[in-house]
Amino acid sequence: MKLDAGAPPSGTIRDWLQARALGGGTAVVFPETCSTLRWETLRAAARGFAGALTGRGMAKGESLAIVAPNSREAVIAFYGAVYGGFRATLINLAAGRDAIRYALEHSEARFAYVHDDCAETFAQAGVGGVEQVGLDGVDNIALHDVEPGDHALLMYTSGTTGRPKGAMLGHNQLAMNAQQVAAINPFDNPRDEVFMGALPFFHVFANTSLLNHAVASGASIAMVPRFEAKQVLQTIQKHKATGFPGVPTMFQALLDHPDLPKSDLSSLKVCISGGAPMPAQVHAKIRRRDRRPAGRRLWPDRECGGSLGQSLCRHAQARDDWAGCCRDRSDPARQGRPDQA
Repeated sequence: MKLDAGAPPSGTIRDWLQARALGGGTAVVFPETCSTLRWETLRAAARGFAGALTGRGMAKGESLAIVAPNSREAVIAFYGAVYGGFRATLINLAAGRDAIRYALEHSEARFAYVHDDCAETFAQAGVGGVEQVGLDGVDNIALHDVEPGDHALLMYTSGTTGRPKGAMLGHNQLAMNAQQVAAINPFDNPRDEVFMGALPFFHVFANTSLLNHAVASGASIAMVPRFEAKQVLQTIQKHKATGFPGVPTMFQALLDHPDLPKSDLSSLKVCISGGAPMPAQVHAKIRRRDRRPAGRRLWPDRECGGSLGQSLCRHAQARDDWAGCCRDRSDPARQGRPDQA
Protein backbone atom coordinates (compact mmCIF):
# COMPACT_ATOMS: atom_id res chain seq x y z
CA MET A 1 0.00 0.00 0.00
CA LYS A 2 1.21 3.49 -0.83
CA LEU A 3 -0.46 6.57 0.61
CA ASP A 4 1.27 9.87 -0.05
CA ALA A 5 -0.58 13.21 -0.10
CA GLY A 6 1.64 14.32 -2.97
CA ALA A 7 1.00 11.36 -5.29
CA PRO A 8 -1.85 9.13 -6.43
CA PRO A 9 -2.41 6.01 -4.28
CA SER A 10 -1.35 2.56 -5.39
CA GLY A 11 -2.43 -0.96 -4.47
CA THR A 12 -5.88 -2.46 -4.00
CA ILE A 13 -8.46 -2.15 -1.26
CA ARG A 14 -7.32 -5.63 -0.20
CA ASP A 15 -3.79 -4.25 0.24
CA TRP A 16 -5.07 -1.28 2.23
CA LEU A 17 -7.17 -3.44 4.54
CA GLN A 18 -4.24 -5.80 5.15
CA ALA A 19 -2.03 -2.83 6.02
CA ARG A 20 -4.61 -1.53 8.50
CA ALA A 21 -4.87 -4.97 10.11
CA LEU A 22 -1.12 -5.06 10.67
CA GLY A 23 -1.30 -1.69 12.42
CA GLY A 24 -4.25 -2.68 14.60
CA GLY A 25 -6.70 -0.26 16.16
CA THR A 26 -10.45 0.25 16.09
CA ALA A 27 -12.17 0.34 12.73
CA VAL A 28 -15.82 0.84 13.76
CA VAL A 29 -17.66 1.62 16.98
CA PHE A 30 -21.34 0.65 17.24
CA PRO A 31 -22.96 2.91 19.88
CA GLU A 32 -26.27 1.02 19.95
CA THR A 33 -24.63 -2.26 20.97
CA CYS A 34 -21.60 -0.78 22.76
CA SER A 35 -19.38 -3.01 20.61
CA THR A 36 -16.36 -2.41 18.39
CA LEU A 37 -14.82 -3.93 15.27
CA ARG A 38 -11.03 -3.83 15.14
CA TRP A 39 -9.10 -3.63 11.88
CA GLU A 40 -7.52 -7.05 12.32
CA THR A 41 -10.92 -8.57 13.10
CA LEU A 42 -12.46 -6.92 10.05
CA ARG A 43 -9.65 -8.16 7.84
CA ALA A 44 -10.03 -11.73 9.15
CA ALA A 45 -13.81 -11.68 8.68
CA ALA A 46 -13.48 -10.18 5.19
CA ARG A 47 -10.89 -12.81 4.24
CA GLY A 48 -13.13 -15.58 5.51
CA PHE A 49 -16.21 -14.31 3.69
CA ALA A 50 -14.17 -13.89 0.51
CA GLY A 51 -13.06 -17.50 0.85
CA ALA A 52 -16.63 -18.68 1.30
CA LEU A 53 -17.76 -16.83 -1.85
CA THR A 54 -14.83 -18.24 -3.79
CA GLY A 55 -15.75 -21.73 -2.60
CA ARG A 56 -19.25 -21.23 -3.98
CA GLY A 57 -17.76 -20.78 -7.42
CA MET A 58 -18.01 -17.01 -7.77
CA ALA A 59 -15.89 -15.77 -10.64
CA LYS A 60 -13.52 -12.84 -10.33
CA GLY A 61 -15.42 -9.61 -11.00
CA GLU A 62 -18.83 -11.22 -10.43
CA SER A 63 -21.42 -9.17 -8.55
CA LEU A 64 -22.38 -9.84 -4.96
CA ALA A 65 -25.56 -7.96 -4.05
CA ILE A 66 -25.47 -6.50 -0.54
CA VAL A 67 -28.89 -5.63 0.90
CA ALA A 68 -28.17 -4.18 4.32
CA PRO A 69 -28.43 -1.06 6.47
CA ASN A 70 -25.46 0.48 8.30
CA SER A 71 -24.26 -2.41 10.43
CA ARG A 72 -21.34 -4.62 11.37
CA GLU A 73 -22.59 -7.17 8.86
CA ALA A 74 -22.73 -4.64 6.02
CA VAL A 75 -19.11 -3.60 6.60
CA ILE A 76 -17.91 -7.23 6.60
CA ALA A 77 -19.96 -8.09 3.50
CA PHE A 78 -18.64 -5.11 1.55
CA TYR A 79 -14.99 -5.64 2.37
CA GLY A 80 -15.32 -9.41 1.99
CA ALA A 81 -16.62 -8.99 -1.56
CA VAL A 82 -13.94 -6.47 -2.50
CA TYR A 83 -11.20 -8.47 -0.75
CA GLY A 84 -12.11 -11.56 -2.75
CA GLY A 85 -11.92 -9.82 -6.12
CA PHE A 86 -15.67 -9.57 -6.55
CA ARG A 87 -17.84 -6.60 -7.43
CA ALA A 88 -19.74 -5.35 -4.39
CA THR A 89 -23.19 -4.24 -5.52
CA LEU A 90 -24.67 -2.09 -2.77
CA ILE A 91 -28.45 -1.96 -3.07
CA ASN A 92 -30.05 1.40 -2.35
CA LEU A 93 -32.67 0.59 0.27
CA ALA A 94 -34.38 3.94 -0.25
CA ALA A 95 -34.87 3.45 -4.00
CA GLY A 96 -38.15 1.56 -3.83
CA ARG A 97 -39.20 -1.95 -4.86
CA ASP A 98 -38.99 -1.50 -8.64
CA ALA A 99 -35.56 0.14 -8.55
CA ILE A 100 -34.26 -2.54 -6.19
CA ARG A 101 -35.59 -5.27 -8.45
CA TYR A 102 -33.97 -3.65 -11.49
CA ALA A 103 -30.58 -3.33 -9.75
CA LEU A 104 -30.65 -6.96 -8.62
CA GLU A 105 -31.54 -8.18 -12.11
CA HIS A 106 -29.31 -5.83 -14.08
CA SER A 107 -26.24 -6.56 -11.93
CA GLU A 108 -26.64 -10.26 -12.79
CA ALA A 109 -25.88 -11.15 -9.18
CA ARG A 110 -26.23 -14.87 -8.46
CA PHE A 111 -25.59 -14.38 -4.76
CA ALA A 112 -26.74 -11.80 -2.22
CA TYR A 113 -26.03 -11.05 1.38
CA VAL A 114 -29.34 -9.94 2.89
CA HIS A 115 -29.38 -8.49 6.41
CA ASP A 116 -32.15 -9.78 8.67
CA ASP A 117 -33.68 -6.29 8.80
CA CYS A 118 -33.94 -6.26 5.00
CA ALA A 119 -35.44 -9.70 4.44
CA GLU A 120 -38.87 -8.29 3.64
CA THR A 121 -37.43 -5.65 1.30
CA PHE A 122 -35.54 -8.35 -0.60
CA ALA A 123 -38.58 -10.60 -0.77
CA GLN A 124 -40.80 -7.79 -2.06
CA ALA A 125 -38.37 -7.18 -4.94
CA GLY A 126 -39.46 -10.57 -6.24
CA VAL A 127 -36.22 -11.53 -7.97
CA GLY A 128 -35.70 -15.22 -8.60
CA GLY A 129 -32.43 -17.05 -9.03
CA VAL A 130 -30.51 -15.05 -6.43
CA GLU A 131 -29.15 -17.24 -3.64
CA GLN A 132 -28.79 -15.68 -0.20
CA VAL A 133 -25.47 -16.26 1.56
CA GLY A 134 -24.45 -15.84 5.16
CA LEU A 135 -21.22 -14.39 6.48
CA ASP A 136 -19.68 -17.71 7.42
CA GLY A 137 -15.97 -17.77 6.63
CA VAL A 138 -13.70 -20.24 4.83
CA ASP A 139 -9.99 -19.60 5.30
CA ASN A 140 -8.25 -22.55 3.64
CA ILE A 141 -8.96 -21.58 0.04
CA ALA A 142 -6.94 -19.56 -2.45
CA LEU A 143 -8.49 -16.27 -3.49
CA HIS A 144 -8.55 -14.64 -6.90
CA ASP A 145 -5.67 -12.33 -7.70
CA VAL A 146 -6.71 -8.69 -7.47
CA GLU A 147 -5.20 -5.78 -9.44
CA PRO A 148 -5.74 -2.03 -8.91
CA GLY A 149 -7.71 -1.74 -12.14
CA ASP A 150 -10.14 -4.55 -11.30
CA HIS A 151 -13.78 -3.71 -10.62
CA ALA A 152 -14.61 -3.34 -6.93
CA LEU A 153 -17.96 -1.56 -6.74
CA LEU A 154 -21.19 -1.36 -8.73
CA MET A 155 -23.72 1.19 -7.54
CA TYR A 156 -27.04 2.29 -8.97
CA THR A 157 -28.88 5.59 -8.94
CA SER A 158 -32.29 5.68 -7.28
CA GLY A 159 -34.12 5.80 -10.61
CA THR A 160 -36.04 9.02 -9.97
CA THR A 161 -35.57 10.13 -13.60
CA GLY A 162 -36.08 6.73 -15.22
CA ARG A 163 -34.42 3.39 -14.82
CA PRO A 164 -31.57 3.28 -12.29
CA LYS A 165 -28.17 3.80 -13.85
CA GLY A 166 -25.23 1.70 -12.76
CA ALA A 167 -21.67 2.93 -12.35
CA MET A 168 -18.64 0.67 -11.83
CA LEU A 169 -15.54 1.73 -9.93
CA GLY A 170 -12.21 -0.03 -9.67
CA HIS A 171 -9.94 -0.49 -6.67
CA ASN A 172 -7.74 2.35 -7.92
CA GLN A 173 -10.70 4.70 -8.26
CA LEU A 174 -11.98 3.95 -4.75
CA ALA A 175 -8.46 4.50 -3.42
CA MET A 176 -8.11 7.81 -5.25
CA ASN A 177 -11.46 9.10 -3.97
CA ALA A 178 -10.55 8.09 -0.41
CA GLN A 179 -7.20 9.83 -0.61
CA GLN A 180 -8.80 13.01 -1.95
CA VAL A 181 -11.02 13.14 1.13
CA ALA A 182 -8.06 12.39 3.41
CA ALA A 183 -6.04 15.16 1.76
CA ILE A 184 -8.31 17.93 3.03
CA ASN A 185 -8.53 16.77 6.62
CA PRO A 186 -6.94 18.95 9.33
CA PHE A 187 -5.78 15.93 11.32
CA ASP A 188 -2.32 15.71 12.88
CA ASN A 189 -2.65 11.95 13.43
CA PRO A 190 -5.61 10.47 11.52
CA ARG A 191 -5.50 7.27 13.58
CA ASP A 192 -6.70 9.30 16.57
CA GLU A 193 -9.75 10.56 14.70
CA VAL A 194 -13.36 9.36 14.83
CA PHE A 195 -15.79 9.91 11.95
CA MET A 196 -19.52 10.22 12.61
CA GLY A 197 -21.09 7.52 10.41
CA ALA A 198 -24.71 8.53 9.85
CA LEU A 199 -24.76 8.52 6.04
CA PRO A 200 -26.28 5.35 4.49
CA PHE A 201 -23.42 3.08 3.47
CA PHE A 202 -25.24 1.97 0.31
CA HIS A 203 -24.61 5.50 -1.05
CA VAL A 204 -21.31 6.40 -2.73
CA PHE A 205 -20.86 9.46 -0.47
CA ALA A 206 -20.62 7.24 2.60
CA ASN A 207 -18.59 4.61 0.78
CA THR A 208 -15.95 7.23 -0.02
CA SER A 209 -15.99 9.65 2.89
CA LEU A 210 -16.50 7.06 5.63
CA LEU A 211 -15.64 3.45 4.79
CA ASN A 212 -12.73 3.85 2.39
CA HIS A 213 -11.63 7.12 3.95
CA ALA A 214 -11.18 5.26 7.25
CA VAL A 215 -9.18 2.52 5.53
CA ALA A 216 -6.98 5.13 3.86
CA SER A 217 -6.36 7.17 7.00
CA GLY A 218 -6.64 4.64 9.81
CA ALA A 219 -9.39 6.60 11.56
CA SER A 220 -12.39 5.00 13.27
CA ILE A 221 -16.10 5.28 12.46
CA ALA A 222 -18.84 5.72 15.05
CA MET A 223 -21.65 4.10 13.09
CA VAL A 224 -25.39 4.44 13.63
CA PRO A 225 -28.00 2.41 11.68
CA ARG A 226 -29.70 5.52 10.34
CA PHE A 227 -29.69 9.27 10.82
CA GLU A 228 -31.62 10.46 13.85
CA ALA A 229 -30.65 13.92 15.04
CA LYS A 230 -30.82 13.15 18.77
CA GLN A 231 -28.74 9.99 18.43
CA VAL A 232 -26.15 11.74 16.25
CA LEU A 233 -25.74 14.56 18.77
CA GLN A 234 -25.30 12.00 21.55
CA THR A 235 -22.83 9.95 19.51
CA ILE A 236 -20.67 12.93 18.58
CA GLN A 237 -20.49 13.93 22.24
CA LYS A 238 -19.93 10.43 23.69
CA HIS A 239 -17.35 9.24 21.17
CA LYS A 240 -15.78 12.66 20.58
CA ALA A 241 -16.26 12.50 16.84
CA THR A 242 -13.82 14.74 14.98
CA GLY A 243 -15.26 14.48 11.46
CA PHE A 244 -18.84 14.48 10.18
CA PRO A 245 -19.75 14.00 6.50
CA GLY A 246 -23.43 14.59 5.84
CA VAL A 247 -26.06 16.01 3.52
CA PRO A 248 -27.59 19.47 4.02
CA THR A 249 -30.81 18.11 5.49
CA MET A 250 -28.79 16.43 8.25
CA PHE A 251 -27.16 19.69 9.26
CA GLN A 252 -30.54 21.44 9.15
CA ALA A 253 -32.03 18.74 11.42
CA LEU A 254 -29.21 19.16 13.94
CA LEU A 255 -29.67 22.94 13.93
CA ASP A 256 -33.39 22.54 14.58
CA HIS A 257 -33.09 19.93 17.34
CA PRO A 258 -33.85 21.15 20.87
CA ASP A 259 -30.87 19.21 22.30
CA LEU A 260 -28.32 21.12 20.22
CA PRO A 261 -27.69 23.94 22.76
CA LYS A 262 -26.81 21.45 25.49
CA SER A 263 -24.74 19.13 23.27
CA ASP A 264 -20.94 19.28 23.37
CA LEU A 265 -19.73 19.19 19.76
CA SER A 266 -16.37 20.78 20.50
CA SER A 267 -14.51 17.65 19.33
CA LEU A 268 -15.52 18.26 15.70
CA LYS A 269 -12.69 19.47 13.49
CA VAL A 270 -14.22 19.11 10.04
CA CYS A 271 -17.61 18.63 8.44
CA ILE A 272 -18.24 17.86 4.78
CA SER A 273 -21.55 18.52 3.09
CA GLY A 274 -22.44 16.77 -0.15
CA GLY A 275 -25.25 15.12 -2.08
CA ALA A 276 -26.99 18.46 -2.70
CA PRO A 277 -26.09 22.16 -2.56
CA MET A 278 -25.87 23.61 0.93
CA PRO A 279 -28.59 26.29 1.28
CA ALA A 280 -27.08 29.67 2.03
CA GLN A 281 -29.32 30.18 5.06
CA VAL A 282 -28.21 26.86 6.59
CA HIS A 283 -24.57 27.69 5.94
CA ALA A 284 -25.01 31.11 7.56
CA LYS A 285 -26.80 29.65 10.59
CA ILE A 286 -23.97 27.16 11.15
CA ARG A 287 -21.35 29.90 10.88
CA ARG A 288 -23.19 31.97 13.47
CA ARG A 289 -23.18 29.04 15.88
CA ASP A 290 -19.47 28.31 15.39
CA ARG A 291 -17.79 30.61 17.91
CA ARG A 292 -14.30 29.17 17.55
CA PRO A 293 -11.31 31.38 16.71
CA ALA A 294 -11.12 32.22 13.02
CA GLY A 295 -8.32 29.75 12.33
CA ARG A 296 -10.29 26.83 13.81
CA ARG A 297 -13.76 27.38 12.37
CA LEU A 298 -15.47 24.52 10.61
CA TRP A 299 -17.47 26.55 8.10
CA PRO A 300 -15.43 28.91 5.87
CA ASP A 301 -16.39 30.02 2.38
CA ARG A 302 -15.01 27.01 0.55
CA GLU A 303 -16.50 24.39 -1.73
CA CYS A 304 -15.23 21.09 -3.02
CA GLY A 305 -16.46 19.25 -6.09
CA GLY A 306 -16.73 15.62 -7.14
CA SER A 307 -17.22 12.83 -4.63
CA LEU A 308 -16.07 15.15 -1.88
CA GLY A 309 -19.22 17.25 -2.03
CA GLN A 310 -18.94 20.77 -0.64
CA SER A 311 -16.06 20.90 1.80
CA LEU A 312 -16.75 23.02 4.83
CA CYS A 313 -13.23 22.53 6.13
CA ARG A 314 -11.08 25.61 6.58
CA HIS A 315 -8.00 23.43 6.30
CA ALA A 316 -8.88 22.88 2.64
CA GLN A 317 -7.40 26.32 1.93
CA ALA A 318 -3.96 24.84 2.55
CA ARG A 319 -4.61 21.88 0.26
CA ASP A 320 -5.73 23.63 -2.95
CA ASP A 321 -2.67 22.37 -4.80
CA TRP A 322 -3.63 18.69 -4.32
CA ALA A 323 -5.65 17.54 -7.32
CA GLY A 324 -7.12 21.04 -7.74
CA CYS A 325 -10.25 19.93 -5.94
CA CYS A 326 -11.09 23.09 -4.01
CA ARG A 327 -12.98 26.07 -5.34
CA ASP A 328 -13.01 29.68 -4.18
CA ARG A 329 -16.58 30.85 -3.74
CA SER A 330 -15.54 34.48 -4.23
CA ASP A 331 -14.84 33.73 -7.91
CA PRO A 332 -18.04 32.50 -9.64
CA ALA A 333 -16.04 31.24 -12.61
CA ARG A 334 -14.25 28.75 -10.36
CA GLN A 335 -17.22 27.40 -8.44
CA GLY A 336 -17.86 23.65 -8.68
CA ARG A 337 -21.20 21.87 -8.55
CA PRO A 338 -21.69 19.12 -5.96
CA ASP A 339 -21.96 16.57 -8.79
CA GLN A 340 -18.96 17.88 -10.69
CA ALA A 341 -15.69 15.96 -10.79
